[in-house]
Amino acid sequence: MRVISIQTDVQYRQAKVMALLDASGPSLRGLLVRLTQCEAAVGDLMQDLFIRLYESDSFARSEEGFAFAWRVATNLAFDWRRKQRRHPVPTTTVTTRQEPLERTQRREEIAQLLDVIESLNEPGRTVIIMRHIEQQSYETMAQHLGKNVGHLRSICSKALQQLRWTLERSDVTSGQGGVS
Repeated sequence: MRVISIQTDVQYRQAKVMALLDASGPSLRGLLVRLTQCEAAVGDLMQDLFIRLYESDSFARSEEGFAFAWRVATNLAFDWRRKQRRHPVPTTTVTTRQEPLERTQRREEIAQLLDVIESLNEPGRTVIIMRHIEQQSYETMAQHLGKNVGHLRSICSKALQQLRWTLERSDVTSGQGGVS
């Protein structure tokens, strides 16, 4: 009897992970690309994501699988970024059609912004990423997070204020002046 229960649990987990991969795999991959700015790392991160989801009892019990997977993917991306700061490895970055100097400057600005986003508290980081990186509406965010739109707007406003303050402070300490 116990063997059947374990086998059923394994099949359920596999089916839930595969359904998420089919429905939201490209979206989760896009999130990882935007947060890491490194195409080469995304394949490994996607693999880690789906292994963690498969092994997670919380994911198996969650009713909103995408929201759970989104949070795990976000955490994996920021963990990867922290590891890169400690042990930088040459990587292939997301390519654009800009001049090399402009690309380098843009890459540095994005890295600085992502570092500051990483320092936000969990609700602020989640809302900023969903709203300004993923370009989701407040209504969509409210559905995914189970919160009302007004509360999300408040969290977003406070997080943006914190981002501005931190970026202005880093510009002043680096001698670049304030951000407008």
